[in-house]
Amino acid sequence: EVVLLSVGAVALLTLVGAGWARWALPGLPVRTAVSLAPSVGLAVIVLAGLLADLLGATPGGAWSLLATGAAGAGGYVAARR
Repeated sequence: EVVLLSVGAVALLTLVGAGWARWALPGLPVRTAVSLAPSVGLAVIVLAGLLADLLGATPGGAWSLLATGAAGAGGYVAARR
């Protein structure tokens, strides 16, 4: 069970951070960007959570999840430009 949760957490961090990694480091091979994506994803989730908290969202509430999803999607939008 712990292994499955760990794999899921790394997959979520990779999904959130992949767009931002491609945006921040253009020209890198995809393999390198994917290897950096979990750490970038963690940073994005922390910053989105901080922003959500500053705006009054409760931790674990719907607004926090929305902020995390928007931050992750923003990376893909930024990488496309």
